[in-house]
Amino acid sequence: ELGTGIRALAVEFGGDAVTMSKAAYQIVSAVGDTSETLDSLRVAQTLANASVSDAATAFDLMSAVTLAYGDSSLAAQKHVSDLAIRTVQLGKTTLPELTAAVGKAAPAFAGLNVTQEELFGTIAGLAGVSGSTSEAMTQMSAIASTLTNRSDAMSKAFRKLGVKTAAELIGKKGFNGALIALRDTTDGTAEALTKLLGREEAMRAANVITGAGAARVATSLSEMGK
Repeated sequence: ELGTGIRALAVEFGGDAVTMSKAAYQIVSAVGDTSETLDSLRVAQTLANASVSDAATAFDLMSAVTLAYGDSSLAAQKHVSDLAIRTVQLGKTTLPELTAAVGKAAPAFAGLNVTQEELFGTIAGLAGVSGSTSEAMTQMSAIASTLTNRSDAMSKAFRKLGVKTAAELIGKKGFNGALIALRDTTDGTAEALTKLLGREEAMRAANVITGAGAARVATSLSEMGK
């Protein structure tokens, strides 16, 4: 029955049945063989077609993000697919680049209360500025690391803002709002921000998100909410 369904989808989407079978195997391996397997494959192939890629790469991204955020339902997979399509359209990125960048980092951002919309929207905005998805993700990961493994300066900033953790702050203000709030606990000089954020990559991302590229990132975030 699964094989028949895969062949039917291959005809419908004009895809390759062998490639789609590999994607179906990934789906079964990740979430089990359920009544929604073919529906998941349809979502993956829709994402693949919209981003000129393949269903296996598409499901890799869908699976990584939905598992990180604790919801692998079909609706959650569709939501990630929609966000990924918008990200590819908005940012200077491809689906394989996005999959490679987001897949490993998603758990850290989920743990920090960064929403999926913020994750994809900020990547799109940063990639549009830097011209590189991997660079955008490196910068965002540097911020996540700084927030998680906080310095004395970061702990002091949290106390000023009346929170104990980065996840609490992001839950209240959002990812980009949290960065703006943290910036505002300093005098705004490069020296103070360096002391707060530490890593150069984190500094570059924060400067874009809260400064020169703020409008572009805000536009990307707005698009993710549609």
